[in-house]
Amino acid sequence: MRMMSVMILTLLITLFISDTASADLDVDEFGWVVVCEVMDSEADAERLAEELHSLFGQYTGYLWIPDWASLSGYRGWLVYLGPFETSDYAAQVACFILWKYPDTYAIQVSGKDGRNTVPPTPVDFSDFTGLAPPLSSFQLRGEMPSDWEIDRVSQEVQWREESRQVTKTLLSLPGWSVEDWIDVYIGSVEYRAIRESLEDPEGDFEKVSQFLRESAENLGVGVFESPGEYILIHKLPDWGRQGDLDFWVALTGETLEYGYRVRLTYNEMPYEWPFIPEEAHVSAIPVLIHSYDEALDLLIETLSEDSIYRSSFPEGLSFGQEDIGNIPEDVYRDYYDIAIREVHRPGGPGDPNTAPIVDRFRIYDRGEIIWFKPAMGMFLLYEEILNR
Repeated sequence: MRMMSVMILTLLITLFISDTASADLDVDEFGWVVVCEVMDSEADAERLAEELHSLFGQYTGYLWIPDWASLSGYRGWLVYLGPFETSDYAAQVACFILWKYPDTYAIQVSGKDGRNTVPPTPVDFSDFTGLAPPLSSFQLRGEMPSDWEIDRVSQEVQWREESRQVTKTLLSLPGWSVEDWIDVYIGSVEYRAIRESLEDPEGDFEKVSQFLRESAENLGVGVFESPGEYILIHKLPDWGRQGDLDFWVALTGETLEYGYRVRLTYNEMPYEWPFIPEEAHVSAIPVLIHSYDEALDLLIETLSEDSIYRSSFPEGLSFGQEDIGNIPEDVYRDYYDIAIREVHRPGGPGDPNTAPIVDRFRIYDRGEIIWFKPAMGMFLLYEEILNR
């Protein structure tokens, strides 16, 4: 999986590439390409193509725009990524270079008149980054610590207290600084990647934010933002794996930080994160909620403003920090799970020995609220409860 992460751009481009060799331009239908830059000088175009080659492999090149009827006719050199057989493939790959070329798009290159373009179009959450999260099989890879003892009959692994350790692996991926923290004691992972843009951070931020808002709506993932400061899209936890995926873009001083993080625990086994170092937890998104009490205050205030319950809310209800899932109490979390229950008093309606669940919510320390719907057994965007 790590190797796939390291090579993800090259592999995807290899899968999407057409059978037409990018050096052979003597055809009517060259194919779809991803536009990187238009240069006035062939020497500059060649220089940029060589730079892109170091990032993306052999599937880069440049061409003289007037040679192709489907292009604008501008007397310049188009530096591209491709070619690709279909517009869908090209539009998906275009997402991977938005951080470097925020005005990129896919265009058809041919000898026929007619300009056909497609904007960057993500098909999956990982298209925002070109990265793929670790799979649950990751804990079966690699060598075990030397001080672990294995019963050769039962294959049961016995570990000692001093085996509690964290591995931090730095991976190489074009444009990203990738950090992979794995708790080898119990088998959890927090996988994070950061990259920066240094050219026009404010302008790029506005372009990228609009792109993320539109794409998030199409993919059905959540958006959480502070306009002009940061925008984060959030793939809600998968109930089977308890995993979250975040992708954010934030203005940090004179730079633009792109960040990606996947946090996974698997199934019902007690995987935990207490030994993952603090530096693996931080991001450019500021922490607004520092305690359960602050999380509860935000939840009650939000539910009250939106009139989710009766006018006497929160009377007749109790609130408690009740973890959704089978995860130990002492693990690292950046959220608070809060359950709302009915209070049945003696002599009143309902069994005083019971306190039925009304709703469950997860409040992240960044201030985002999501709703857990028991009937579906999954997390939903907060907005869904407004339509209940």
